[in-house]
Amino acid sequence: MVSSTITSGDVGAKFTTSNVPLVHWEQAIQDDLFATGNAQVGAGDAQGGFDRNTTAADQTQLNILTTNHPLAAGLTPGLHTVASTPTTFSWGVPGGDVIKIATIATNAAEVAVYGYDAGATLIVTNRTVTPATITTNKAAARRVFLFMQDPGLSVVAADGFALFDAAINWAASKDVTSPTDAIVLVNGQDDGDGTVSTGTPPTSTPAAESVEHVIDNFGQKYLNFLDLNSGFVVTPSLGRTLVNTLRLWTANDSEPRDPSSYKLEGAVNGPNGPFSLISEGALALPTGRNTGGSVALTGSNYQDVSFSNTTPYTSYRLTFPTLKQTNAAAANSMQIGEVDFIGVSQ
Repeated sequence: MVSSTITSGDVGAKFTTSNVPLVHWEQAIQDDLFATGNAQVGAGDAQGGFDRNTTAADQTQLNILTTNHPLAAGLTPGLHTVASTPTTFSWGVPGGDVIKIATIATNAAEVAVYGYDAGATLIVTNRTVTPATITTNKAAARRVFLFMQDPGLSVVAADGFALFDAAINWAASKDVTSPTDAIVLVNGQDDGDGTVSTGTPPTSTPAAESVEHVIDNFGQKYLNFLDLNSGFVVTPSLGRTLVNTLRLWTANDSEPRDPSSYKLEGAVNGPNGPFSLISEGALALPTGRNTGGSVALTGSNYQDVSFSNTTPYTSYRLTFPTLKQTNAAAANSMQIGEVDFIGVSQ
């Protein structure tokens, strides 16, 4: 974490390639991190426009953008008071795969809270030269920029603290599950194809594709013939965790079996519930397939689903109400290669 009380030249590119997450509110190192260019206000910008600066004094509010990303801390879109005393805010004009969360209240182009996921594309346009040049880089780990200036947390109001906490939690998040965690099978309803069981004795999941494979850190899939609303319950051995992202990896074959929606619930008293809704919605898993068996998961054949969540839970129930293919004969089961529950231990 880097505050703005440092001298930016003493930091420079020190953390640019570090694979450790970074949260900062020093506007003058945004260009060193390849989040923005270096055309500061008053710096003789050759192409027009500016890349970063501190805004005018006497600011108390930010404009929260429309997003369900965990960095937004569950705040509704619109103006929010984030400082209890008028103060100076910082901003930048980031590019690439940036996650924009909030802007300066009086200027929608000046982004005051934003983040980059690990591996995200960072594109910097250097407008101080003619013609302008573009450099493409990748974020070595999660990066978050906050609006605060030198007064820091001393003047931050409740909604500002919420954004600060969300930044720390999201930056530090990782997969909180492990192959040794307790997992319970959740059966759904047959979609009408008549395939409901296999093996002796009958079971809704083949022996080689049982529910334990959904969290084994390998490509071997979990498959369920009682497909609609099937899923599982997992109890992380870490204890209470605050999950804000699901990473869903595709299975090795038959894309029509992929889930097309999800429902995530949490419980504070263990795997028997009661459960409270955390997030639900549509899915669009990629067409690319992961290798099954004991092959490590790599590449980009997954979908991340991020959501605001401020409640830690001991157990999570994840179910898949629908499949990609509505033709029951083409999708006789639900399948998923792996699920990562990304968050922090509480």
